[in-house]
Amino acid sequence: AEFEQLEFQPTPLDLGVFVRDLVDDMQQHYGEQHRLILKIDQQCGRPLFDSKLLLQILTHLIDNAIKYSPNGGKVLIKFACQNNQVIFEVSDDGIGIPRKDQHNLFNAFHRGSNVENISGSGLGLAIVKKCVDIHGGTISLNSDVSVGTTFTVMLPRRVLDADQLLKVTGKSIPDYQSGSHFLH
Repeated sequence: AEFEQLEFQPTPLDLGVFVRDLVDDMQQHYGEQHRLILKIDQQCGRPLFDSKLLLQILTHLIDNAIKYSPNGGKVLIKFACQNNQVIFEVSDDGIGIPRKDQHNLFNAFHRGSNVENISGSGLGLAIVKKCVDIHGGTISLNSDVSVGTTFTVMLPRRVLDADQLLKVTGKSIPDYQSGSHFLH
């Protein structure tokens, strides 16, 4: 499968800007159909992430939250830095996942038994799991049928010191600080 060949190319990433832009794009795409709510608990600086893989993780989780939620539902996207980890949570008030399906959910082509006529390939969460694994992180879920689901992704927070940052990006820390966007 295509996701077997994912490469890991981490670079310093301003997570606040990255996630805000993604959520804004997805809100525009889905319009008023669903309300996406972003909560940033704490600025994380510029940890090292592969932006393409992180985009896959968050896009699939948010897409699923929207797909399996009623029209007019809300999807909550949270992230925070705690110790040496970045924690992302995507929560919905959708159909939920039966307990009997939860242990196979990250296997390719497996779908929940209650998805009925909602289209999907069963690959999204397998791709998410692979991208999380490549980052050295973990993914878990908490779900109740007819109540909703929360996926929690925990990724190691690796940062470059000033010398490493200059080598990798050609920019010093003051350049980054003046060019970064802080969300309030």
